[in-house]
Amino acid sequence: MIASYLLAALPVGVYGVRQWIFGAKALATWVDAESALAGTTRVYSYLGNPNLLAAYLVPAVIFSMAAFFAWKRWSLKALALTMTLVNTYCIYRTYSRGGWLALAMAGFVLLLLLVHWWSVQLPRLWRRLAIPIVLGVSVAVVAVAVVQVEPLRERVASIFAGREDSSNNFRLNVWAAVQEMIRDRPILGIGPGNDAFNKVYPQYQRAGYTALSAYSIFLEILVETGIVGMGCFLWLLLVTVNQGWLGVQRLRRVAIAKVFG
Repeated sequence: MIASYLLAALPVGVYGVRQWIFGAKALATWVDAESALAGTTRVYSYLGNPNLLAAYLVPAVIFSMAAFFAWKRWSLKALALTMTLVNTYCIYRTYSRGGWLALAMAGFVLLLLLVHWWSVQLPRLWRRLAIPIVLGVSVAVVAVAVVQVEPLRERVASIFAGREDSSNNFRLNVWAAVQEMIRDRPILGIGPGNDAFNKVYPQYQRAGYTALSAYSIFLEILVETGIVGMGCFLWLLLVTVNQGWLGVQRLRRVAIAKVFG
């Protein structure tokens, strides 16, 4: 299943890279006209939206990085490496701030899991130092990238620009309206789906700030399903993380048994 997803995601990433090389028609005003990145091509591939493309490709990058270690044949490792590089570059060229943050955090978690997986083979001192070293190196790499790469620096700086950035200003106005919707229907929300949102949101929206969603997964769940739905969602996250961790520990014990007999 994972291999099928990766093979499907690869042409999506390739087409996004092609858009960056040969240019792509902007389907919407994805970049603030007053920012230093005005006129920059934000690739969107087959999905029609750079933010949606980044969200689609983040798991592909992480799975392909893991596949590089899991797949045994060198030809498959080369394929996994190609997938990682192509999709990572494509995410970068989406200029999606959320996509960049998600990729950085997911990569950091994967790195921690890899260190945890192999730590049993390290001397005791290095076992203790491995996690702090990974944390320090990760922070340093991100800091250097932000300082040295101008487009990255511009997009990261825009996160803290408040309402001076048009994208931030738009979302802040949408969030303010959504918060009023949540206050009026806090228990069960307005109901799931875009149809419900499109019927209720116009009653609360600020003039000139139409929206198809809350632009925040947490606010979206709250406004659609209320406190009850949010509680279920948080419980699902907790169970998923817990089961994932238990699975990693179980597989690690099996691997240790094979290594040390």
